[in-house]
Amino acid sequence: IDYIVIGIGKKSFSELIHQLKEGNNGIAIPGIAKTAPGASLSSIPRDYGPYDLMNDCAPRYDLVARYREHYVLEKLGMKMGFVITAYGCTHRCSFCTIPGTTGGKYLVHSPESVIRDIRVLGDIPFIRMVDANTFGDPEGSNALCRKIKELGNRKKYIADVRADTIIRHYDVLKDWKEAGLHAVVVGFEDIEDRRIEGYNKKYKSHIIPRSIELLHELGMLIVGDFIVSPEYTEEDFVRLEQFIVTHKIQVPVLSVLTPIPGTPLHKVMKGRIIIHDLDYYTFTNAVVPTALPEKAFYETFSDLVKRLHGKTSKSG
Repeated sequence: IDYIVIGIGKKSFSELIHQLKEGNNGIAIPGIAKTAPGASLSSIPRDYGPYDLMNDCAPRYDLVARYREHYVLEKLGMKMGFVITAYGCTHRCSFCTIPGTTGGKYLVHSPESVIRDIRVLGDIPFIRMVDANTFGDPEGSNALCRKIKELGNRKKYIADVRADTIIRHYDVLKDWKEAGLHAVVVGFEDIEDRRIEGYNKKYKSHIIPRSIELLHELGMLIVGDFIVSPEYTEEDFVRLEQFIVTHKIQVPVLSVLTPIPGTPLHKVMKGRIIIHDLDYYTFTNAVVPTALPEKAFYETFSDLVKRLHGKTSKSG
């Protein structure tokens, strides 16, 4: 590996290729790190902006057309295509790496470029908006929704949204439902204020049940993300399961709290980390000591995942 592209990378990678073609392999490009044996990795920080989105360049979906049949979300059983509407995020959750990919900025693709990408995917029936936060700019999200309605092709969409956004901008979600929004991915993360505050979610736990209620009113399928802390006790696992079942979260996704290097969470937890090999940073391994005996923690975690998946399979 000679170069590492940092962050969004689309524009900076293009710049790198251009310079290499010109024979300028020693030039420094912001957002590109050149490797050297035995040396620390260093780079010039990049000031990310709309130009990094390269709105005028459509994705080369044709290069992966042969794999399209394998792009299936198992729980929904639908072939899908991937479209990006935005990079970065409007918030700074302590465990998340995404703000760092844009220097903390929230950069939104133009509605016209998103519609172009949807059109390029042709008859793909299900579109996954692969953003961290599709509704970070409600006004821009409304503009995109209008464009999608104008398409009139009745595709189904899945997108990420925050729990508090569902409450504050219910009208936006309602319009998107009319445009074809079928499912949403919501990072609930936890059901206790203490942990929610530690994750810097910027809302209280009472927001979560209300947001779920509104999604059910819209007939939206809910993919709910939850973080299982290594501090979990047996009682915590029981409460989480009861919450998920009681509130009828159709597709619960559980991951083990993982302090990724470069995140605020890693700075807080680094003194407790006992596993530093990044091969184990898979969101299924606890890299800090667990409150429960290790074997009991993993057995309880895996048993809960199996039970929840069994229940969602039957309800689906």
